[in-house]
Amino acid sequence: VLDLPVLRTSRLELEPQTVDHASALFQQFQDPSLARYITRGPPTDFALFREGIQFLEKQISRDGKEYWLNWVAFAFEPGVLIGKVELSLDPASGIANLAYYVFSPFMRQGFAVEECRAVLGYAFVDLGMKTAILEMDQRNEASWRLAERLGARRVAENLRVQEIRGEWSDEFRYELTKQGFEKAFVAK
Repeated sequence: VLDLPVLRTSRLELEPQTVDHASALFQQFQDPSLARYITRGPPTDFALFREGIQFLEKQISRDGKEYWLNWVAFAFEPGVLIGKVELSLDPASGIANLAYYVFSPFMRQGFAVEECRAVLGYAFVDLGMKTAILEMDQRNEASWRLAERLGARRVAENLRVQEIRGEWSDEFRYELTKQGFEKAFVAK
């Protein structure tokens, strides 16, 4: 288990996710708009949801090959839960998948860039991550624009990846290297 730090930006504090966050997360994930571009809908069973959060505290995949690292983001003012970032890192290859959420009342305020930038900076510098992969439904323009803003480059377009509530999802795949990240942020 890694000793994950609390990460801070100018407006956010990202705490390592624990079971203590389960109730607040469960409440936020009731918003059906968060599931618009993913296969699962809002959680319905709090006990099962809490059990999943508790498993994630172990920070390791079921097969033991990846770190599953999760942070919850709180705004300094007014100190409320605004989002969540997930990083699944294969330490052998240095490749990770990044996923992120910003809850509806806080969307389109730049919080996604801040929370992702904090986690990516930590992963590149402290965990030795070489490449972050971001995959999203092509219809989710805010998500692919975020990937580009983070310095990632689009490397693939995958058609008919999964069916989401009766519609096929085509996805973009982005990759972000440490050099791309530094070019987007460190040089500025």
